Amino acid sequence: MGVGFCCMAMINRPQNPNAAKVFINWFLSQEGQAAYVKYSTNNTRRTDVDTKGNPDSVPNPNIKYPFVVKEENLDLVRERER
Repeated sequence: MGVGFCCMAMINRPQNPNAAKVFINWFLSQEGQAAYVKYSTNNTRRTDVDTKGNPDSVPNPNIKYPFVVKEENLDLVRERER
């Protein structure tokens, strides 16, 4: 399993696939993201977790953010960048 500032992935055929799935599910949960914020300088993208990182990257709960990896959302993302 690999993780970075913005991404998490499970490698192909991990030794303990169920443990990796449990960890990923926990990490993405409210509790896991609260721990992530507490022990890093980054914010979570979850709007139900207190943010203590960079105030410029706090998500606005009134905005529906597009899933930027989807090709059909790229125009919307480009439009917001202008």
